[in-house]
Amino acid sequence: RFTEQRAERAVDGIYSVAINLHNFHEGASYFGIRCGAAARRFRVVVHRMDAIVPPDGGKHHGEVCPGVWVYHFYDVPATASGGGGVTFHVEKHEGDVDLVTRHGQAPVKLVPPFKYMGADEYEGSISLCNIKPGERLYLGMLGGDHCASYEVFATPLNASTPCEEPLHTPLAHAGRSDSATLSAGHFEQAECTAPFQYLDYIFQLDEATHSATNLRFEAQLRAEIGSEVEDVPDAISLLVYTGGEVPQDRHTELRATQATDGIWSVMLNEVELYFLIHGAHGGDGYNGTSGSAHRRSLASSGSATAAAAAVELHVAVKCGPDPRRFQLLASVSPSRIDAALTHAEVCPGQIVYFHAAHLADVRFTAIVHKGDGALLARHVASSSDIPLKLQPPYVPIGEGGAHGGGGHRRALASGGYDDPTVDLCHLHDGEEAYLAVFGGDHCMELEVKVESIAHADCHEQHGGGEHAGSETGAGVIDPGHFVYGSCDALSWVDYSLLLDASDSDYNFLIEVTDLSNGRSTSDDALSLHLFDGAEIPMDRFTEQRAERAVDGIYSVAINLHNFHEGASYFGIRCGAAARRFRVVVHRMDAIVPPDGGKHHGEVCPGVWVYHFYDVPATASGGGGVTFHVEKHEGDVDLVTRHGQAPVKLVPPFKYMGADEYEGSISLCNIKPGERLYLGMLGGDHCASYEVFATPLNASTPCEEPLHTPLAHAGRSDSATLSAGHFEQAECTAPFQYLDYIFQLDEATHSATNLRFEAQLRAEIGSEVEDVPDAISLLVYTGGEVPQDRHTELRATQATDGIWSVMLNEVELYFLIHGAHGGDGYNGTSGSAHRRSLASSGSATAAAAAVELHVAVKCGPDPRRFQLLASVSPSRIDAALTHAEVCPGQIVYFHAAHLADVRFTAIVHKGDGALLARHVASSSDIPLKLQPPYVPIGEGGAHGGGGHRRALASGGYDDPTVDLCHLHDGEEAYLAVFGGDHCMELEVKVESIAHADCHEQHGGGEHAGSETGAGVIDPGHFVYGSCDALSWVDYSLLLDASDSDYNFLIEVTDLSNGRSTSDDALSLHLFDGAEIPM
Repeated sequence: RFTEQRAERAVDGIYSVAINLHNFHEGASYFGIRCGAAARRFRVVVHRMDAIVPPDGGKHHGEVCPGVWVYHFYDVPATASGGGGVTFHVEKHEGDVDLVTRHGQAPVKLVPPFKYMGADEYEGSISLCNIKPGERLYLGMLGGDHCASYEVFATPLNASTPCEEPLHTPLAHAGRSDSATLSAGHFEQAECTAPFQYLDYIFQLDEATHSATNLRFEAQLRAEIGSEVEDVPDAISLLVYTGGEVPQDRHTELRATQATDGIWSVMLNEVELYFLIHGAHGGDGYNGTSGSAHRRSLASSGSATAAAAAVELHVAVKCGPDPRRFQLLASVSPSRIDAALTHAEVCPGQIVYFHAAHLADVRFTAIVHKGDGALLARHVASSSDIPLKLQPPYVPIGEGGAHGGGGHRRALASGGYDDPTVDLCHLHDGEEAYLAVFGGDHCMELEVKVESIAHADCHEQHGGGEHAGSETGAGVIDPGHFVYGSCDALSWVDYSLLLDASDSDYNFLIEVTDLSNGRSTSDDALSLHLFDGAEIPMDRFTEQRAERAVDGIYSVAINLHNFHEGASYFGIRCGAAARRFRVVVHRMDAIVPPDGGKHHGEVCPGVWVYHFYDVPATASGGGGVTFHVEKHEGDVDLVTRHGQAPVKLVPPFKYMGADEYEGSISLCNIKPGERLYLGMLGGDHCASYEVFATPLNASTPCEEPLHTPLAHAGRSDSATLSAGHFEQAECTAPFQYLDYIFQLDEATHSATNLRFEAQLRAEIGSEVEDVPDAISLLVYTGGEVPQDRHTELRATQATDGIWSVMLNEVELYFLIHGAHGGDGYNGTSGSAHRRSLASSGSATAAAAAVELHVAVKCGPDPRRFQLLASVSPSRIDAALTHAEVCPGQIVYFHAAHLADVRFTAIVHKGDGALLARHVASSSDIPLKLQPPYVPIGEGGAHGGGGHRRALASGGYDDPTVDLCHLHDGEEAYLAVFGGDHCMELEVKVESIAHADCHEQHGGGEHAGSETGAGVIDPGHFVYGSCDALSWVDYSLLLDASDSDYNFLIEVTDLSNGRSTSDDALSLHLFDGAEIPM
């Protein structure tokens, strides 16, 4: 989800990014809004602005915000005589902006020729000289410190008119230095001579040398002779790049930014090296794109089964602010071992592997010199059996090791102590003995050997176990190896897992562990989200998510219910702080064979994992099958079913507690060819286990409890709601919903504003209580009420005793004419439709009746209320038209076929603002409050404290706004914006003499609240919300005809009526036709 086109801080309450000629592409453009540490509500507006500046002097409206580029261009007629010039004129209403011009190509940086227009400068111009016939001339508008709104037009200059244009001076770019070669087993000694300097090295990786090895890079500080090395854990950083080059931003997940015991260490173990050498994964993190066949090709012996390739690793030491001398070492240790001692080192968060083949009963012995960690041994028949995280049974090694005085040592019959050992017994043909050594809290140095032992002396550990002091889980997207990742505060990292049809007989458990500071620091520092289907949904909502770690692990599962061929996507979301993490995908057989063979499995809290047993078609009926579970740790529910997988915890089931290591559950009266299911539902802690099955003949006792289904509650019918009529009702149960239906159609509701409001009622003789959250008002536009009852069109707090939801003329148009479906009106229509909204409000697209669902949600206490739907016309004349507008809302009024007009508002109460504009197309309709406008203070013109217009007579009249010299095709529009309180007013429009018309320009002030609003389809509104630390994504569909426009995307925080901080949200525009992983 990385993009350079982002706004992480609001300016004047607005987050903004732009689509211009540099990043325009046909099709869908995606942008995302990310919530900060708290849930927020917001509105989005997309401004569509003509880039073409016509040669006839016609003006075009535009807007630009800080750091954003907007472009306009003038095409010199092919018939023009050369040698003249063109002057671009800008009439600015507010804000500040840099004007940058270029011949033939659009500017991309602020270098001459340019001109700055400050906040108090309302008119400016800049020229291009010595123009050529047919040439395109560009004006780039680079936003300054505040958002600017303006009109732009151009004046051609003939060859005899003076024209001056400064020169353009390009900037030079810095180069990169060469890298030194790094060889295994040889110290490279170097020195940091400049602050934050990078010293680069190249390490050559190839199959012949590095298959079946563990590779470790480490850096240590050096001291002058006679002095000691300083203990400065962040003096340098060690970085490793696997993508064949060093990226421009120098980012890698394989990094050590803090020393442990004076060592900066990065490990690439046998599993990681295999995937690097054999090309299954590219770039840092080894994000696999190969299919299942390749994933299964990693033989446990470590031999190469895929075409190998030489890999160039780039290693860098990043210096800190102070001069440092250091030494850098690459060390390679074999993973395939025998009775000879093999040296190894492993630091916190790392794993190294050792293994041996062709032995029946084996013993691994570790001679530990220092540090701590753990030893875990496993029978490995395929790559999916290689242990990727620390789980019982294992042998912990305490600080100091077997030789350090405080470590774990194995008791012998003689009463003495030997070095820690781990046995694996009765290995079958095709199985290999694997030992995983996990780092603890300190770097561990040890030697390891393996030897064949007599079966009678072999004692394989089962169940129980303890942890070695740190979270050492690791993993990858391609099951069986590791992915390291990181995310900035409040951001996402997305991954995909490629599955094919043969994977349908497996469970996939995705686990994430927080690696920041060596271990998880809080249970909600991250969250893990598995998305349904073959893509990441725009709203990023999924029920399959883990928002809290259990035992340091966030987990979700892919099982037979949510399996699909192709890519499955999951995302990891950071909390309020940046985090580093590792991901492991466990691939577990669902099939339980009839021969009693065991399969390993894992399941975490709230997650379902499934196993099944296929009764042979030749079996005799009437018998049974018992599923056996040997559990090493954790707790789990066992749920069985005939013929279909269980989906909820109802009998028959059995609970295996944390201290119960063996359990079984049976299915009886089986039929030949039947499939029997065992569902494993994770309990309070993650469980690891082996599962196998035993068939029972018809004469063996078999007991199976009955299954009891649950009943589901129904929904009540909705009442009809009519405009202008109060519906009175009562909340009789806590958190009850009272539902209504409102019919919307073109004949009645074109060119109108529709408002729903609810108010509490009191008993006769008593007063209404002031309880702003007593009820909520919800409006659904998708034709039905969704199951989760969520809608963005909602009022959860009363303002002045009123819960109010507004659908103004622009929103109603798109609802009736079908450009948008569902709450928020997320448009999917093309540009041709978007431009069809005539400024007169007439219908230009096929209309449809729309059923709106309106609901009042009750609070915890009984309440009586009244509900009203009111419709006010937007096309008005000299007669007074009543309207009401509450905070964050906009209503529109307009009139056609007038040359000079005056809008008059008679305000009875409340506050807000009036904004008038010439409108020739839907993109000109004002969607946010910006100068010039008329503010109306609390109390209105008739309330004693409001804004009133001064007359020549010295008295006061009601506030007015003039629009002068409207052209053919233009319509006079008045937008009324709500302020801090609900405003009640009447509005009228009248024709006036041109001499009496005084159109307002520039300046202006805000009416007390952020009233910007907008939509995805340019010209109307999208309302949205996001939970803390989450994303909401949108798309904007553009076609070839849109290439001559600029699109400015603006987001305003609506929580609590106005933005409460400048970084409560952030806005991200993604390159290309998809959201990057």
